Amino acid sequence: MSILARLLAKPFEQILGHTLLQPISSAVARFGLHCVGINLHYELKDSGELRFLQKVNKSIPGFICFDVGANVGEYALAALEAGASKVVCFEPVSPTFEELRQALNGRAATLKNIGLGEKSGNVSLYLPEGASSTLASRDAQLLGSQDNLQRFDVRIETIDEVVEQLGSYPDLLKIDVEGFELEVLLGGKKLLSGTRRPRFIQFEFNIHHMYRGQTIDNFIEILSGYDLYRLTQTGVSPIGVSPALDRLYGYMNIVATTEKIN
Repeated sequence: MSILARLLAKPFEQILGHTLLQPISSAVARFGLHCVGINLHYELKDSGELRFLQKVNKSIPGFICFDVGANVGEYALAALEAGASKVVCFEPVSPTFEELRQALNGRAATLKNIGLGEKSGNVSLYLPEGASSTLASRDAQLLGSQDNLQRFDVRIETIDEVVEQLGSYPDLLKIDVEGFELEVLLGGKKLLSGTRRPRFIQFEFNIHHMYRGQTIDNFIEILSGYDLYRLTQTGVSPIGVSPALDRLYGYMNIVATTEKIN
């Protein structure tokens, strides 16, 4: 911050820092965070994700999307409506997978009743009884209360294995797996370092990663060669400009890309 900017900011800091005005200061801070894509809305229409999908299709008409943590297919349907020629969906929870199958019946989609992770094998997923399946996680501690948890034993594979099996490469890789996004990327080291790596990767980052001891730097390291941005409602906010913002654990959708976007 320049000397002039500091001089201009000081009176406002003194006024808005007053105890009586701190509720207003807090509201302004929350609004500012929303504007740079932190603690933004979850719904697709308000999260900036629909706009981003349109950007992807403009860059790669008829793109191929891998939807990891597809849930009941809302994102997959949005990708197809944005112009994707094919979506490969990964959803390991069997009841949710059946809803996904019904939602995408007759659409250009390949459905896989497995999860993706750092290595292939069998793991347990936990879900609060009666809760939305979007809350399913490999770490029961992330779900808060340990009462009435459902457990699902599921199969996971690596994205490198799946790419080899399918013979298909994603242009857009979307990951939403409740705190285990980094593990999905760790299972794709061959893909991420190859000549046909995804041009766009979208993943969720939130307080779950703090509980698991992960930082944004872990993602920056494995996504070498990509530029990272936070999705906002109307565009993107670059990561790497403000170290303080980059180390917050508010809910956000992060985009890694080999292209410059705005």
